[in-house]
Amino acid sequence: MGKPIDADAAMSIDADAAMSIDADAAMSIDTDAAMSIDTDAAMSIDTDAAMSIDADAAMSIDTDAAQLIAVIEAAQSSSLEADGEVESREMNKPGFQWRTLWKGLASIPSKGNEVLGVLNGFVGDRLEEEGSTLALPMVLLAEGRELDLSRPLADQISNPTSALAIFVHGLMCTETIWTFPNGSRRSFADRLHEDVGVTAIHVRYNTGRHISTNGHELAALLDVLHRRWPTPVEGLNLIGYSMGGLVARSAAHYAEEAKYAWVGLLTRMFLIGVPLRGSSLEQLFHIAAFTLKVVPNLVTQIIAWVFRQRSSGIRDLRHGYIVDEEWNTRDADALSFGRRYKVPLTKGVAHYVIAGNLADNEHHPLAKVVGDSLVTPFSAKDEGIDGTPSDRVAKGARVFGGLGHLAIVNDDAVYQQILTWWHE
Repeated sequence: MGKPIDADAAMSIDADAAMSIDADAAMSIDTDAAMSIDTDAAMSIDTDAAMSIDADAAMSIDTDAAQLIAVIEAAQSSSLEADGEVESREMNKPGFQWRTLWKGLASIPSKGNEVLGVLNGFVGDRLEEEGSTLALPMVLLAEGRELDLSRPLADQISNPTSALAIFVHGLMCTETIWTFPNGSRRSFADRLHEDVGVTAIHVRYNTGRHISTNGHELAALLDVLHRRWPTPVEGLNLIGYSMGGLVARSAAHYAEEAKYAWVGLLTRMFLIGVPLRGSSLEQLFHIAAFTLKVVPNLVTQIIAWVFRQRSSGIRDLRHGYIVDEEWNTRDADALSFGRRYKVPLTKGVAHYVIAGNLADNEHHPLAKVVGDSLVTPFSAKDEGIDGTPSDRVAKGARVFGGLGHLAIVNDDAVYQQILTWWHE
């Protein structure tokens, strides 16, 4: 669509001219559909990424004057080969040259997976739809290596035990979120292996997909892992961080429906900073996108269009959706106020909730809105905003004052609480 954007060209759009349309040259109007642009007319942006100004009929804005759209759409048609290089055929496609950007980001030591994690969080659903190799597949890892479930696992794991701890990361992350940047301290996985003798399994997945889609796949993947584990599995534990806790809950739910044997071995589920009632930040973005869309102004329409490019995974965080029925029968851009399906906790499993809070007191007014910066304590505990408990009360819950969302995943006090609950 439109002219290719030169990879060496400046990527920023001049602030004095980015949104203006020169009446004499910037926009050409087809003589068969000529019409004037009335400044009072309603203007809309098509959700398929074609900006249009609505006067009496839809008129598309020339893509040469809308480079932002070309840049965003180019992400959907770019792909990455196994060696980390963008395929050479992508170089001939119109749009921003992602090879240059990717090579620059990937050159940061040990950050390749983290960059892909962020990209998948933003547009992972569309990357998967386009068949791009930038889309992260769901894989299981042990001892820092991906497991090939088609080969004997005894050859891939040095000392498999009969108890497993499955770690599921959050939005725009990979399994590296569970480790410390400089390796100076032991991760939760390392400490649990030493303290309670479990084998740690990490999940890496595309966080831009619907949470329930990842839940279906994780349930099936754990079924294969359980059936092919080198020694009989006696206990299985799920530890989910942020979105990962919702994926873990979804997986357990669909495992029950599919009657997978592993869910009968599920002993504990730890939910760390999980927005069980949704993220207030995503709710704010949703309301803003809906409001800006109905304002008949080009600038607000563009902002609304950008907001609506949020991935399916991000949208599911609005109210903590974990089943297909929450999204496959409703308009994702329509205003919504809470979940329609209250999925019960998994039977026979001890659920434990850990929440962070920037304020010392979880009942402070800011805690009701800000929480740990992304998740509020009442959402993490699946309570009403006034503290009214639901019928899905966890066996144990603790709020850590002064602890932010990113810090909670590797905090020593958090680990000690997990260990205390483990021995109950």
